[in-house]
Amino acid sequence: MFIFPPSLTEQWASAYFQILIGVFIFALGIPAIEFQLVVEEDIRHIVVRRRTGLRGWKFIVLMLFLVSLSFVWFLHPGVPINKVSDSDVPPAASPTPVKVAEQNAGNIKDGGPVVASPQPSATPAPAPEPSLLMQLYMSEKVQSIVAASLVSLTFVLAVIYGLRLPTKYSRVNVIAHLRDKLIKSFNEDGHLDEDVIDDLSYLGEHGKPGDEKQLVLDAFKSVTYEVLDSPKYSGTELKEILLSFKEIVSGKDKPGNDTNYASASVLLTHVWKKISENESRLSSDNDARHAAQMLSALGIEAVKNMSQQTALTFVENAGQCDDKIVFEIGLAALRVKQFRVASGALSKLKWMAKSENQLQLTPSDMTLNLLGLLAHFIHYGDATKELAESFLSGKDISFSPSLEACINAAIYYHYFDSNFDTVNYLIKLLPDANGSFAERQPNGLS
Repeated sequence: MFIFPPSLTEQWASAYFQILIGVFIFALGIPAIEFQLVVEEDIRHIVVRRRTGLRGWKFIVLMLFLVSLSFVWFLHPGVPINKVSDSDVPPAASPTPVKVAEQNAGNIKDGGPVVASPQPSATPAPAPEPSLLMQLYMSEKVQSIVAASLVSLTFVLAVIYGLRLPTKYSRVNVIAHLRDKLIKSFNEDGHLDEDVIDDLSYLGEHGKPGDEKQLVLDAFKSVTYEVLDSPKYSGTELKEILLSFKEIVSGKDKPGNDTNYASASVLLTHVWKKISENESRLSSDNDARHAAQMLSALGIEAVKNMSQQTALTFVENAGQCDDKIVFEIGLAALRVKQFRVASGALSKLKWMAKSENQLQLTPSDMTLNLLGLLAHFIHYGDATKELAESFLSGKDISFSPSLEACINAAIYYHYFDSNFDTVNYLIKLLPDANGSFAERQPNGLS
């Protein structure tokens, strides 16, 4: 007859232990194999380094340990205590008075000793009944139910953990976890955890172009917006995030695509503009300078390796920040024969200079960078020289106090910025006595 649950005999206890050993191997071995096969290499690196999300695995191991311990100390197979007691052992037969009299008669006849008649003995006190809890503990049925339940529960938990492993360690979840951890660290003490930044940067560098890199850029975007809007922000906390964009977007091993470049451009521009708007309450503008540095570096890389549209996006965004970045991107475009981008930078610089001085272009930084790029256009070739001269002779702009004064100011500006080739080309632009822009050998800065 089938009995459920089975009695906790030695055979069943041995079977339970074998099951536990199998589950233990499953809980440790199978997830480890699945972890290697399913989880991507860069995600594994972060999980192992930070022990991210291992609480479920630790719970399974703890559960297995407790179940095994319960078998050794609480569910040990054997005959329950309440099955064997003194009352279960039949008492030895006591002689009755009649039997004693008959025995004495025989002894007297044979000359033997006379046996005294037995005295009635007191009835022994019954053993105290065990408590209800002890009865339950000693119950074979309860022991069997507990044993079966523990083994079944442990197995179910191990299976659930194994099934959740691919989702738990997906790229989306790991990056979201690191993003939230980064925001939490800033909200707690006003500083961003550099180790977490390094982990996100690592995932960005090793992620595939497109969606995988974009996940990291979006995470950094969320953190950046949170920090910029916080009253704890002083103007320096975003340095590590901003500098990481170089390797994430334009790394040699896995460079990003046009979408990644454009996304980085928008975020860097936002940082620069936000800091400029709140410059009065911030103690430093270091992050603005780092954002400009990355915007220039990525813009030059976009000119060399990305589509013209992406490069023009950098020109447009740089025009909202710093004219020097526009100059650098335009110069890089001219050198690699990306003439559409170079012309776009020239137009952007002209627009920026005119926005600052509606009537006349004074020797502002924007005007000086415009003249520097025009000098390179004139030097490059006949077509670009014609375009540059049309800029200089156009009716919509004039220079104050004069074009020559602005060129001289541009010479000194680019000299102290170490743009010596630009200085040489600007010197050749100084007009001669007839007012023409004939090229000549530079005579120095005096």
